[in-house]
Amino acid sequence: MDKEQPILPVEDGQQSVVKGGGKGGNEGKVYRPILLEEMSFFKFAFWSVSLNFFLDAALYPLSLVKTRLQVQSTVYDVSFPRYRHTGDAVLTIIKKEGLRGLFKGFWAQSFGCIPTQIIYYLSYEASKSVLYKLFEKQGSTHLAPIAALASGALAEAISGVVWIPLDAITQRLQIQGSNSSEGSHKNGPTYRGGWHCFTSILKEEGVTGLYRGYMPAMISYVPSGAVSWAAYEYVKTKLFTTIPKFTKSLPRVRQYNEDIINFVAGFIAGALGGLASNPADLVKTRLQTDSMIQKAQSQSKKVEGLIVRQKYQSAWHATKMIFREEGLLVFWQGGLARMIYYSFVGGCAFGIYEVTKRLSLKQKDA
Repeated sequence: MDKEQPILPVEDGQQSVVKGGGKGGNEGKVYRPILLEEMSFFKFAFWSVSLNFFLDAALYPLSLVKTRLQVQSTVYDVSFPRYRHTGDAVLTIIKKEGLRGLFKGFWAQSFGCIPTQIIYYLSYEASKSVLYKLFEKQGSTHLAPIAALASGALAEAISGVVWIPLDAITQRLQIQGSNSSEGSHKNGPTYRGGWHCFTSILKEEGVTGLYRGYMPAMISYVPSGAVSWAAYEYVKTKLFTTIPKFTKSLPRVRQYNEDIINFVAGFIAGALGGLASNPADLVKTRLQTDSMIQKAQSQSKKVEGLIVRQKYQSAWHATKMIFREEGLLVFWQGGLARMIYYSFVGGCAFGIYEVTKRLSLKQKDA
């Protein structure tokens, strides 16, 4: 009586229903996403923050290395040694600053990530639930990647209001005083922690200091978030029909097909999104750390009473100056670290997110 339904695109936190007497694995399964109203808000907030904290801690050193590679240039590199590549940066930081050097600014970012992640994922889920139900009503569930694309862009735009100031604080903490063993820690401002950095920026630069780099960030992360979610959805759908073929003879591996698919799809989506958005992210990073570096330069020259002027007046002005002074290739500086970082973030984050949604399901009444 039941007509066999087509396999829908695999979605976050999928629920599986066996149809048509499939032989196992992913064959014969129909997947439907867990929607926002099916989850407990408190469970969702708790698990998303808790699980992502450990992910952020594991990958934070790559974020710090990416930031330092982006701000170093032939024009200025006052705060830290010049690194030849990603591996050299990691080894040099450990040698000069110890393992703690790889985690500068971590706590400021971690505490800030709590409201940011909740806002981001709730925005994404609310938008996706509306769009998916609309497509489902029209019998167009094959358009699920479009729902992911639009929802990812919206989530980035809304959460950016919160995380851009936190990102500015984190990046200033990441690049300060890394030449301290050579005495150059006297150059530029020294922040004692996240709160001191926050109050110092407000006092010296005002609220606008916290939002420098906002437009490049939106140009970078809104398309990146949209593409990553859509790519994840598309790649996962393709892998859904491929991976089971390779695991048919491996029953112990076969039971983890969905987890393998989530990780691989997220890995690919994260790598593509991270690499494509590197130029805009570099401009954002330069704008966010500009006043700190200019102050460090003036102090290194021992110029008393000099009014420190920011080098870049806007995102477009920064883009033109960077291109003119450093060339086109500099926009991909730190790109490898960013691509590695976001590939693992993508693989792990999407997988963790799937688990988070399953753990957050409301208990059904018996």
